[in-house]
Amino acid sequence: MKDMADCCLTWGILVRPMFCGAGSNWGRWVSTRNWQDLGLAEATRGRWGAAIDAFGEAADLSPEDPAPLYNLGEISFRRWQETRSDDHRAAARWHRTAIEAYGSVEGLQPGFRSVRQRLAELGDTP
Repeated sequence: MKDMADCCLTWGILVRPMFCGAGSNWGRWVSTRNWQDLGLAEATRGRWGAAIDAFGEAADLSPEDPAPLYNLGEISFRRWQETRSDDHRAAARWHRTAIEAYGSVEGLQPGFRSVRQRLAELGDTP
């Protein structure tokens, strides 16, 4: 996990994290909501790697929450759309990642209409 100061400086975003720990250590950034917010901000900027990292942290902290997984699926879906015409290897990787993320959402919250729509667009219906 990254140090909080490094996150703020690298991403240039002021966030309201919750900490545990004491002393000079920044502690562990444990707020799923903050990681989600950071992921959305990075995705808006087109910083896909940083967004994926943030959503991954949120998913790790709250594995029963389908929202970070859905957002990972959305980024993967967009990257698949962007790469499928000129970079078939990358497109295949994004396609597989999107299906896995949406499949995980479906496992946590069956019947999510937008997930089923995306899976159908990817050619993988549950």
